[in-house]
Amino acid sequence: MPEKNLIAQAIVESLISPNVSDSNLEAANLVDMGDRMADALWKLARTGDPDKMGTLEAHGEAMKEAAHIIADAIITLADAIRRKA
Repeated sequence: MPEKNLIAQAIVESLISPNVSDSNLEAANLVDMGDRMADALWKLARTGDPDKMGTLEAHGEAMKEAAHIIADAIITLADAIRRKA
């Protein structure tokens, strides 16, 4: 298998989990997980419980930080692939 195909396959395998299923019972991917997290935050926000609002804010900040870390990793990976190509 050409090296570019091996790199592409490694990327695909790192973004898909065979251990977690999406709503179609297929292997979940990064988008599925983001959707689940957003849905959970929305449900938490709709409770109207002031004690839970602090929890919502904390989780929202943590998700924002995690999203930045993931984005930075994807950019770094893309840069590495461009250098290799």
